[in-house]
Amino acid sequence: LTAYHTKAHMFRAMLEGVGYAMRYSIDPARDTGVEIKRATLVDGGASSPLWRQIISDTTEIEFHYIPDTLGAPMGDTILAGLGSGEIKDHRVIEKWIGEKIATKPDPESIKKYRKYYELYTVAVEQLSPFFSRF
Repeated sequence: LTAYHTKAHMFRAMLEGVGYAMRYSIDPARDTGVEIKRATLVDGGASSPLWRQIISDTTEIEFHYIPDTLGAPMGDTILAGLGSGEIKDHRVIEKWIGEKIATKPDPESIKKYRKYYELYTVAVEQLSPFFSRF
């Protein structure tokens, strides 16, 4: 850090760190051959276009944000309906959800984030013996 850096830089670094942590959690699934093409975001920080773009760029996944949703309760209801058999075809859910805002990974940002993600993974692996102390 230098005198040049502001609170905004620190805040963005925090968002990027969470993005790297998400990717670190997703990569083991990818390593087994699971292909994640897109995911859905609701509520909270997902309302921020900046946050959605950082998450999309760091994870290299297209995200669909659903504004004005009930979030977790809606997801719980959908899962209960599917699990109980009340919802026979998952495609009907698309009609309930309404508008979605797509956020696609930016190729230029991906290049930058891949470089720093390598440093992130080295740092996590070096620090992992200390995690159990917290």
